[in-house]
Amino acid sequence: MTGGIGLWNRLERGETVRQGGYQQTLLIKITTDQGVVGWGESHAVMTPRVVKTAVLDLFRPILLGQDARRIEPIWEKMYSTQRLRGYGTGYFTRAMAGIDIALWDIVGKAAGMPVYQLLGGKFRDSIPTYQGVGGGPPEQVRENSQALLERGYPNQKMLESNRIRRFFSFFSPRHGNRCRVVLAIARVRVVRRHSHAGDRATCC
Repeated sequence: MTGGIGLWNRLERGETVRQGGYQQTLLIKITTDQGVVGWGESHAVMTPRVVKTAVLDLFRPILLGQDARRIEPIWEKMYSTQRLRGYGTGYFTRAMAGIDIALWDIVGKAAGMPVYQLLGGKFRDSIPTYQGVGGGPPEQVRENSQALLERGYPNQKMLESNRIRRFFSFFSPRHGNRCRVVLAIARVRVVRRHSHAGDRATCC
């Protein structure tokens, strides 16, 4: 588990999703009796210790002694532990997901193949990404957009400013939402017209 020491210091980014200032994740390590190590990650941005408890107290007894290659039966066993109690989402499945990833990592290493090849092959060689430019005044957003372009992020996400959101919350949903869309389009136009982004920036 990252959060300030050890592996955290070697991660440029310790979380997959930003949420309320939290920068944490849960890494799961599974080692077979033949010494093959698999790593998985659970989406646990805010409360990684809760997911860690589920992994150690609930699922570790199920995993010990199992053939790591039997991923589907193991998944079914884990899910079935809480089936009668109706737990099929949240921390429970986040813990399962990290274990599932680690098991696939083990199988891929044992087979000498990347996991995507075991799952049927890759669809693309690269995946486009984006960065957010924030929801401040157009001038600030424009500067942020230009800085992101210089860092190699042509795809950018622009947020609605909190001031606009609060202002139109007093309107009826029909008229308020329509005005918000118009203003959002105008903000994108301002940024693209007055920055060096030109057609290189794609805003969403």
